[in-house]
Amino acid sequence: MADESHPEWIDKLANLAGKVGMNATQIRWRLIRWHDRRVKKAAQPPLAPLPIAKQLGLSRLKTMSFSTALAVVIMAVYARVWVAQGGGFSSPPALLLVDFGAQRLGHFPEEPWRMLTAIFLHAGLMHLVFNLIGLAQVGPAIEDIWGRFSMLFIFIVTGLVASFGSALMHDSGIGIGASGGLCGMIGAAAGFGQRLGNGRGIDLRNTMLKWLAYTIIFGFAVGADNWAHGFGALAGMAFGFAVPQAAWRKTAWTWLRVACGAIGVAGVVVAVAIIMTRTATVPLTEAQLNAKICELYNAGDPKAALSLLRQEFESTTGEPLGMKNVVAGCQRGE
Repeated sequence: MADESHPEWIDKLANLAGKVGMNATQIRWRLIRWHDRRVKKAAQPPLAPLPIAKQLGLSRLKTMSFSTALAVVIMAVYARVWVAQGGGFSSPPALLLVDFGAQRLGHFPEEPWRMLTAIFLHAGLMHLVFNLIGLAQVGPAIEDIWGRFSMLFIFIVTGLVASFGSALMHDSGIGIGASGGLCGMIGAAAGFGQRLGNGRGIDLRNTMLKWLAYTIIFGFAVGADNWAHGFGALAGMAFGFAVPQAAWRKTAWTWLRVACGAIGVAGVVVAVAIIMTRTATVPLTEAQLNAKICELYNAGDPKAALSLLRQEFESTTGEPLGMKNVVAGCQRGE
């Protein structure tokens, strides 16, 4: 007989199962549990769909991860430079990247805003894809630990530290890429794991340190800026170890979370606004580039002249281009 807790068909099906040699009691209780789950799920009120979701035929609309949103922004910036480059699969010219906000190493602290815009620029498709993979791996973990807005804060601030460290350690070239901020997030997760100290924390720390090691090894292989990676990672580790998750989420710290989140959002908005509103200069011919190099050298800025030479020309002897090449070229009047 059925009772008030389940319908009659459950008893009939259980009795039928018993007649064919199955355990009728076990079948009955499994069917009752399945039925109860269905009833409970049906009793839950559905989420009210947003107007746009209704128009698209969707009943629910999940909130986008900030890591995903940040990846979209980075890809949009890459597309802006790619269009200015004229398309293709080749790496953007150094002067074009400088036009859009790359950091000119050896010129610190000239135009400090470039330390921010450089975080969002990339030297080619492989550079972009590698950083997007890293962001997809570590970004959501940072959001889970400290929150979505705090993830943006960590990315921006450690990225700035990475740019600053790169400017201190290099005297020529250009600095670009999100990897400094990504290493900052990797370092933050490693610091958090070290602070936890339990099995879960140690596993997280070790995983993040492996990611950092892979990034640095890859950096050596392709000639990336490991100074930026190192400075960003150290800044992130300091944050991750110094800021406990439980305290960060307390109501008393709301004002600090809001302030840090505002810094993160502002950093992204300002950087993108600067990059999107800049325009590319007319590409220089080889003769014009040589003239520009000599102009910088004769104006008393040999570092800038050497930086431009290395950015735009490759050595034909296999040896790195140096100041002697600048001097020789300018003495010949090239």
